[in-house]
Amino acid sequence: MFERVALVGLGFGSYVEKLRAPYLLSLRVIGGNRAGLRLDDVSSLVEAELDFSVESWDPNSKGRDLLRHLLEKLRGVPTITTGGWCLQVLSLLEMDGVPSPLSKCQNLILHAPVNQWDLPGIAYMLRSSQCLEKLVIYLTCFPMVCSFAMVFSIRFLC
Repeated sequence: MFERVALVGLGFGSYVEKLRAPYLLSLRVIGGNRAGLRLDDVSSLVEAELDFSVESWDPNSKGRDLLRHLLEKLRGVPTITTGGWCLQVLSLLEMDGVPSPLSKCQNLILHAPVNQWDLPGIAYMLRSSQCLEKLVIYLTCFPMVCSFAMVFSIRFLC
């Protein structure tokens, strides 16, 4: 039985179509994806990292559907980390008025080169995370531009 699983690299969606892991504590979905991943039972998760991208000509299609599915399945996870591409898709969802699934997320970690176009995505996650206690934003820069990260941490009292 695994406690931690990382799905890494290009095309992991083509190899893992459905993940059923009722005893899994940590899930990392990172790298590239072809949008084939579906989560079944991940009820024991305490942390999830979504730092991936979906190659698609239309950013509103496969990637959007995948991210909405993952957020729906991860709504009971206390700690969620998202990366830059996910934040961009969340911004599109927010601007299109797509309702965000309510989450029990207590710790939200954003790890991305945040700009003004990502602010709606942050708002989307904050709106859905009504039990949020801590927000951490790692402001990273695009590769080759700078090599540091600024960290902001905000604590909320529920």
